[in-house]
Amino acid sequence: MKIMHLLGSCSLGGAERIASSIIFEYQQQYDMVYCSPDGEVRDYLRNKNIRFIPLKDRSFFCLFREVLKYKPNVIHAHDYWASFMASILPFKFSLISHLHSTVPFSQKLGLKSLLFAHAVMRSNLVVGVSNEVFANHYLRKILDSKSVVIPNAINFFDIEKKSKRDSVFGGYDLLFVGRLHESKDPLFFVKVIASILKKGIPVKAGLIGEGPLHEACNEMVRSLGIENSVEFLGFQENPYITMRKSKVLVMTSFYEGFGLVALEAMFLGVPVLARPVGRLKSMIEESGGGFLCFTLEDFVEKAELLLNNHTIWLTLSKKGKSWVIENNNYSNFIKSYGQIYEHLRNV
Repeated sequence: MKIMHLLGSCSLGGAERIASSIIFEYQQQYDMVYCSPDGEVRDYLRNKNIRFIPLKDRSFFCLFREVLKYKPNVIHAHDYWASFMASILPFKFSLISHLHSTVPFSQKLGLKSLLFAHAVMRSNLVVGVSNEVFANHYLRKILDSKSVVIPNAINFFDIEKKSKRDSVFGGYDLLFVGRLHESKDPLFFVKVIASILKKGIPVKAGLIGEGPLHEACNEMVRSLGIENSVEFLGFQENPYITMRKSKVLVMTSFYEGFGLVALEAMFLGVPVLARPVGRLKSMIEESGGGFLCFTLEDFVEKAELLLNNHTIWLTLSKKGKSWVIENNNYSNFIKSYGQIYEHLRNV
């Protein structure tokens, strides 16, 4: 059976890593490929020996050509763009729409939600990474009949191994990991750092990731005069070394479907400060591995508390790691997709 994992992004984030993990675990059992626009994901896939079909652009005709060549039995679409584009292809295949995020347009009537309705009707199954993905979805009634929640999971062995490799990178007091994109709100992270520094608290902050807001973040850092306290680390295929050496992970996202990086950070013993969005809210509440922050003042106050009180930091570190180990089941996570593929084989 031939399975194409289709994504609209060329960067490496949670959805991209989940897709590559599924392919890595099943590429001996199925003929699988990863298809997306070309970019930083290419080297990551090469290092995992995953076959990559790069799209020259995100046009329908470009995708049409690649699907015609590969002739998949299943297209596993990992975002809204991929789901819709796959749904209008004039070929016979089973379609899985995999929702990794709670994007704002999904909660109201509009052109994008109507286009996705077509994708839902065409899909054999819609997978959500958390209950929050479907909770306020405009198409919830339609989704109820063909959706399933499969929470993301992480590979402990892989992360532990990668986090202990030698590296020139050190740790940071406060760390941001994610795309420098509006949805992740990295500019707010810079404001948090500036506010802490204004209180006379010396901190060293790092941002791992690239994106369209890179220059805007750089400009804000320069305008605030905090260049000596903030480092832009760019894209890192292996962020776990820096993550393990850092004290606090700060997640300023406006929306998240799951928040995979929070799970990874807590496993490495790093407390998390996050906005109460998506699965992050219940994850932090259930684990006790961090604090939920609603305002700039909340982020500043909680960051100061964790940096100055090692006892509290250690308590959150232990709670978070313990909760992740108890509640994360990578084996069952991977098996869930094998069961889906076998079901579709017989459709």
